[in-house]
Formats: sequence, structure tokens, C-alpha cells
Amino acid sequence: LLELAWRHDRGAQPLPPWQAELMDAISTPEALAEADPESVRALARALLGAARVADDEAALATRVARFEALAAPGDLPALIAHERCLFARDRLDFAFVAENATKVDGDDPVWGLRRAALLHWVGEADEALRTIGAAARELRARVLRDPDSVALRSRLAWAKTLTRALRWEDEGVLIAELDGLDRLA
Repeated sequence: LLELAWRHDRGAQPLPPWQAELMDAISTPEALAEADPESVRALARALLGAARVADDEAALATRVARFEALAAPGDLPALIAHERCLFARDRLDFAFVAENATKVDGDDPVWGLRRAALLHWVGEADEALRTIGAAARELRARVLRDPDSVALRSRLAWAKTLTRALRWEDEGVLIAELDGLDRLA
């Protein structure tokens, strides 16, 4: 079950509704409590994403309750908040996204980029720019500590792409700070 969810998550393949229902039936709280945290996150992403794609509010609420009841491994609360905000975004529920975007926060600076996208969507461009700046600076610091990490440099490249898109907002200051760090030497 968890291997299948991991494959769908990593392959960015949505779960078909019938498969999501089977995974719901099999994924008991006891089994999830003993599972690897990364596998639980993959299952949560796959099941919550399937409910969002199917526009099934009842399934989303049930799955959110199941994953919130777990002892939160790592960034699971941020993942749940993000999927709930995406569901609300798809329904054009600006108020929900504005109220809950700040809950999209975890150890990985990429959560800041995701939060910034939601903030920008609800019209809080200044806060989105500050959030992107904070995430990019954190990624920069991590790249300087671990210059050989392809994963960190990839994330920094995404942050630079967003920064370039918003360059006119901060007059290019942030892009100057990040220049060259997204490439391997």
C-alpha cells in the first residue's frame, strides 16, 4: 500500500478514485502509526490529492481527520494545510485560503514557496514576496553549508525562478544575493 502510494506521489500520477477508496480501506491508524514517516507523507499526498482532484469534500475531510490524528511525522501538518488550501483555491474560496495559508509551514524552505504561491493568489503580494525572500535566503544558507547537494541547488533554482518573476517587486536585490549558487561548480 505505502509503496504504491509512494510511486504515485513520486511519479506525480493522480490516484484513480477506485484505488483511493481501496487505500482508504486498507490504511488503518495502527498501520500508519508504525509506518515510515516518508511513506505516510506519500500516502497523505496521494489520498488528499485524489480527493481534491475528484472535488470530493467528504473524502477530503475524512482523510484529513485520519492524518491529523497521527502523531505528526515531520511536515505532515504543512502537507495537510497545503492540500486543504489547494482544495479551497480550486473552489475559489479566497477567505479560507487567506486564513489558512500561514499553516503551510514546515522544516523544508519549499513550504515557504508553496505558502507564497497561496498568498499571492489571495492578493497578498507583499507578504508573498517576503515569504519567497525568506525561503530563498534559507535555501541559500543551506546550499552554502552543503554545496554538493543537488536537491538543495534544485530547490534554490526554483526559488530563483520565482524571484526573477517578481524582480520588479524588490528591484533585483534578492536575485543579486542568490546569483550563481544554483549551479554546481
